[in-house]
Amino acid sequence: MTLSSTAQGNAIGFNGPDSYVEIPDYSGLNVSQLTLETWVYTTSSDYQFVFTKGDYQYVLQLYYNGEIYFGSKNSAGGSNTVSSTSKRVPLNTWTHIAGTHDGSVMRLYMNGELVGSLAHDGLYTADRNRSLIGQHPAYPTQYPFNGIIDELRIWNIAKTQDEIIASMYSEVPPDASNLTPILNLMKTPEPRL
Repeated sequence: MTLSSTAQGNAIGFNGPDSYVEIPDYSGLNVSQLTLETWVYTTSSDYQFVFTKGDYQYVLQLYYNGEIYFGSKNSAGGSNTVSSTSKRVPLNTWTHIAGTHDGSVMRLYMNGELVGSLAHDGLYTADRNRSLIGQHPAYPTQYPFNGIIDELRIWNIAKTQDEIIASMYSEVPPDASNLTPILNLMKTPEPRL
């Protein structure tokens, strides 16, 4: 893993294209069901990537003005994206965002509220490329994340809305069932809404 950022306790601060975390190809990220969740504190309203698995295998990003996008490739390699058209991540405010894919539907959550869903069959599992936190590998100088990312968790199950809400403020042990152990950005949870 390559770390090119500044640490904020156990969170990671990002401030431009040279500030990212690189995760080499890891088979544990090639899952048939998925929950990708994290706390973000963005200082920019620009288009920016939070997490990218390989070549768009799955991605969590903020579009201009804080619209959340969660995208993935299906089992045939075709991609699709669900967005939070009516909800935006505010600047300089801790916000919990999560995307899930249960093999047939992608769902997007903001602070535990369902803000988008889209039918999307299967989840592509053959990508062997690196993953990046705070950047996209195809756009190394464009669309970097600006702000702080904390408690990034990738699960090999599609968590329900109730499960996402229940764990938003909970510390999760690194060996929790169905948690993909790639990176631990945990800190003591505190109210952020």
